[in-house]
Amino acid sequence: MVEILGQKNNSSLYIFGAGGGAVEALEDSRWVVGESFLKPKHIFLVEDKPEKRKMELFGKDIPIIAQSELPAGEIYGHISAFTPKYKEKVDKLENVKWVTALSYMARLPNYLAIGFNLRAYAFVGRTALIGRHVKMNFHAVVPHYCEIGDYSFISHNVAMGGNVVVGKKSCIYENSTIIPGIKIGENTVIGAGSVVTKDIPSNVVAFGNPCKVVRDND
Repeated sequence: MVEILGQKNNSSLYIFGAGGGAVEALEDSRWVVGESFLKPKHIFLVEDKPEKRKMELFGKDIPIIAQSELPAGEIYGHISAFTPKYKEKVDKLENVKWVTALSYMARLPNYLAIGFNLRAYAFVGRTALIGRHVKMNFHAVVPHYCEIGDYSFISHNVAMGGNVVVGKKSCIYENSTIIPGIKIGENTVIGAGSVVTKDIPSNVVAFGNPCKVVRDND
């Protein structure tokens, strides 16, 4: 980490999404861009169509703006929402330099994937590969040689064995266990508390112990 950007350029940070993910990120994050810590002077929450114009948090009013009100030119941004389709849509904005959010209680990973959101006590193995705008929630474990696809969400207390592959835009919900070597397809949802002992295809919803496909994920 080579410089403190905010002390030099009075930068602003735009957080896409104003729900619980934004609260988590604002209350416990080191903001990192490239190889530098970012300490923004101003923070804005961004929604497609805001129903309110501010969020009171920690005794301060955080402004909420519409995406159409973003300034021209390059800006710093982070996606706090966990919905894969929303993250994929926002990622198409060409003027945003994406910032990683790392909990103060998470170990700094070996490398920082673009837009990564890593919450408290989550673990990422040094040989794991993390895609764009992935969120790992509290106490999630992604160990050696795992691969997590772009825009995916790994909820709290998810435990993976080594060599697990999770496809793009997939969600693994809380307290699920995935045994080593399993492959989970793209755009797939694994329900809470599942024990995944066999590969799960793309575009489905699956849950249970053992985890089984129950329907398509439209």
